[in-house]
Amino acid sequence: LSVASFGLADHLDYLRVLAHVGRHGEAFWPNQSVNGFLQRLLANGESSAWNPAVYPPYHPVVYVGTLVTSVALLAAGLFAPPRTAKSGDALDLAGFALALTLATPLACEHHFGVLLPILALLLAASLEWRTWGPATWPLLALCAWIASNYWDVLGRLSGTVWNPLQSLLFFAALALLALLIGARRGVTSSPSLSPSRVTHR
Repeated sequence: LSVASFGLADHLDYLRVLAHVGRHGEAFWPNQSVNGFLQRLLANGESSAWNPAVYPPYHPVVYVGTLVTSVALLAAGLFAPPRTAKSGDALDLAGFALALTLATPLACEHHFGVLLPILALLLAASLEWRTWGPATWPLLALCAWIASNYWDVLGRLSGTVWNPLQSLLFFAALALLALLIGARRGVTSSPSLSPSRVTHR
């Protein structure tokens, strides 16, 4: 329907737009991805204000770093830990959804709406499997607090030594991905416990 309405040319043009965005990325601080983190770390572009007509200049370190980490994140979402069953469960789906979000060159804050059901799932899973022992619940609470607030103060950290803190949501999401993988490992290493106990809790 979209091709019929707008024509094939617009769709092919959009592929070129995606290629351009993937090559340049975005330095503006709400971009909570590896790409955004590297852009800001290397001061490659303006991170405190957004200009819809300007992208950061191409930077080979940012481009290669984004590419390599995207592959690693997707591999973690798909294959970590190794599966013992042919079918997946809610933890598998949540892990890949989060890995996919983190792997994109542009992952703005609203893209992390996927964290709401993931946090609920992790809370249920943590009753059985505490990935990081006693630190699991405090870490889960901290990540939920970070993800539930808009940290506009981070925009003021551009050009300071505190620049990495502009990726606060990104770091929280990485911690949640580690918690998901750990919970999945708990399911895998406990053959007597059905993954459905987490899925349907």
